[in-house]
Amino acid sequence: MDKLIEYRSLIKRILTEYVELSKSQFNAGVESILIMDDERGHYMWLKLGWENGKRVKYITVYARFVMANSG
Repeated sequence: MDKLIEYRSLIKRILTEYVELSKSQFNAGVESILIMDDERGHYMWLKLGWENGKRVKYITVYARFVMANSG
């Protein structure tokens, strides 16, 4: 269980740092969104907006951590 907490903390830190770095590459029409759900173990970084007159929507990173059943 401690490893799961450690991995969740690590992915949250890494994704937060990458999202902040991506904001330095200015693109007024595209937004970086970070979604973190500790309860269900879902972590996602996605891009939404408009670029060159076209809709932009894609997942940059998706990670899921689940606790394995032992028994």
